[in-house]
Amino acid sequence: RRDLPSLRSRLCSHSEPLLIRYCNRFSIVGNTSVRNLGTAMVGHPVLSSFVVALSIRVAFAVVSGLLHDGLLISDEGQYLLLAQMRAEGELTPQFWAGYGQALFGSTRTFMWPVTALFWIFGPVRIVAQLVAALFGAFTAAATASLASRVLRPKFALVAGLVVAFFPSQILFSS
Repeated sequence: RRDLPSLRSRLCSHSEPLLIRYCNRFSIVGNTSVRNLGTAMVGHPVLSSFVVALSIRVAFAVVSGLLHDGLLISDEGQYLLLAQMRAEGELTPQFWAGYGQALFGSTRTFMWPVTALFWIFGPVRIVAQLVAALFGAFTAAATASLASRVLRPKFALVAGLVVAFFPSQILFSS
């Protein structure tokens, strides 16, 4: 009870209202957190670009799967069918008159993980989208890595984030 009057006198003795003081204190803490996050990101431009790009692409893949029924890009169906046929063991030389095997072979870096995941989980579109998101995030990280060889870390981060936020990159790698 003795502390209550002293607390009241401290809170009411200032010229600015209590709510404004707490809001100002919160904004100072928030600005410090943002500044610390920015410093950490500049310190690790490759990792930061990767995490940001992966987060955006996974979010886009999930949201587009929920809001859009069907394919976003016409080639998407071709790759999904190709991975499904390979996972089921039906990718024969007769499939698409030999073009199917040639396409699978020329895109095997992407198709092998998708095919393996289709074999494990079945032909689920989100699985292929997550593989594409991973490749897109690696692209943003590679951009930041290459930029860090010739630029300061701040500019390497900017280069990685440009790829991370570039709309067509998000669309094609989600």
